[in-house]
Amino acid sequence: RDTYEIRVPRSFEYIPNSCWACRLPSLSLTGASGEPNVFVKIRGNTCMDDAKIFARRPNIAVDDAVLFSMRNLPLLEQGTTYDPLATAENLWVNIKCYASGGENALHAHGGEDHAFIVLQGKATFTFADGRTSVVGVHEGVMIPKNVQYRFEADEAENLVLLRVGGGQRRDKGLDDLTSFGTPKDIGRQTSFADGSVKVGDSPKNGETSKQRIYAKGKFFAPD
Repeated sequence: RDTYEIRVPRSFEYIPNSCWACRLPSLSLTGASGEPNVFVKIRGNTCMDDAKIFARRPNIAVDDAVLFSMRNLPLLEQGTTYDPLATAENLWVNIKCYASGGENALHAHGGEDHAFIVLQGKATFTFADGRTSVVGVHEGVMIPKNVQYRFEADEAENLVLLRVGGGQRRDKGLDDLTSFGTPKDIGRQTSFADGSVKVGDSPKNGETSKQRIYAKGKFFAPD
């Protein structure tokens, strides 16, 4: 029975049975939430690799600024992750990780302009006119609303993307968000090239439709 102490952003939530290797018979979290990062103690029969598997919750900015961290993002052997970093009325920031594949079907976002910035790996973006661009670390792409695109990750390593989206919304408020922090009214305006509403885990989306398998002990920007 061990005790570990790690530093995590306050917008993180521990998921007891989400780790790939073992189950936690008991769990105790301690810490104060007044700082952008807090120390959290995890007690139980676990290992340090598992202790770092956290789910990020929407981090909402209305009247005050909020801080966020991209550190300690679990890397993958298979599948993808799509996590919230911060959300305001007309701007939202996410971090995404792809083991391989990508978003393989042409689609467009009718409710937002958005940008991808590559933090790790590289991706090949393809647009409706057939034009392609390879985007690597410290490079990005800005995609206006209604522009169709798809992308595929280079399989040499995980692709980690910072995604920033924004737009003039039809609905107001931040009460109805997706699990990754984007307003649902924005998501409903996303469509495949055939006009059907885009579903993230659709088989035509490639890696996104696969079961998520974490890579043992591997994290993006670990502490």
